[in-house]
Amino acid sequence: MALLPAAIVKTKTPATITNMDYQLVDILNADQLEVGDLIGVDEYIVEIVNIVSLPNGYILTFKDEYGEKDFIEIDDNQKFNLYIIPEEDE
Repeated sequence: MALLPAAIVKTKTPATITNMDYQLVDILNADQLEVGDLIGVDEYIVEIVNIVSLPNGYILTFKDEYGEKDFIEIDDNQKFNLYIIPEEDE
C-alpha cells in the first residue's frame, strides 16, 4: 500500500451528499492501531471496528463510508495513514 502525502482528502458521503474532509495526521505501525481509528486501506478511508491479534499480525475489521463491514489480515510491519475529520470553525 502506498502512503499518501500530507493532505486533505475529500470524499462524498452518500447519506448527506456533502463533501467530507479528512486530514492526514500521522502514519501508524500496525501495533499502534486502535478501534475507532480512521485509516487508509487501498484508496478508501475506513473506520476500524475490531482488531484481532495473530501470531504474526492482526485481522482488522473495518467499516467503509457506506456502513459495510469487511476485514483484512495484516502483517506486524505494515504502516497505515491515520486521518481525522477536522472540526469546523464556528
